[in-house]
Amino acid sequence: MVRVLAALLVVAAAQAEAPAAPPVPEERPAPEQASAPAEPAAEREPPAKAAVPRRPAPPGGAPPSASDRVQAAAAARRFLEALVSHRAADVAALCANSFSFDGRSVSGLDAIRSRFSEILAARDGAGDALLDLAVLPAAEAVARLGKPPKRIAGLVGAGTWIAVADVSGRPVVVVFARQGGGFVATALQG
Repeated sequence: MVRVLAALLVVAAAQAEAPAAPPVPEERPAPEQASAPAEPAAEREPPAKAAVPRRPAPPGGAPPSASDRVQAAAAARRFLEALVSHRAADVAALCANSFSFDGRSVSGLDAIRSRFSEILAARDGAGDALLDLAVLPAAEAVARLGKPPKRIAGLVGAGTWIAVADVSGRPVVVVFARQGGGFVATALQG
């Protein structure tokens, strides 16, 4: 405590001995600006807006809305957090009524929950962790990552979103589609 107080006193003394900073000159308008009469508000033209570079629309349609991006990302995070927490019922509740497990389609909430229970039980109870997550519209995902595997290619199209995650060092890909007012998972690979 004494050392801290001593250090503060040394800093304060150094600031007191330091020369004052030179005064900052006032900004004054240039002479031609000062003498120019002010234009009436109605005659002034609004300043031109700077052109904002936009990312080109992905092939196959209009760019996704910000709302869709937020909703798809939230759905992906909920799904993957339930998955790494080994909550099969919660994972199944976030799925469409028909779900593709690496190309094998399962229909019905009970059947999907049962399949997730089997998958998670085979993971020997190891603690999984969601290490990274990227959620992209399908067109952008295909442009950046290449075509999807044939077993899930039919589920990847306009309006779908692809979540690419690192789950404890394993790549996991989940396809999301709009259903009702939100997004649901339709396929899992990995």
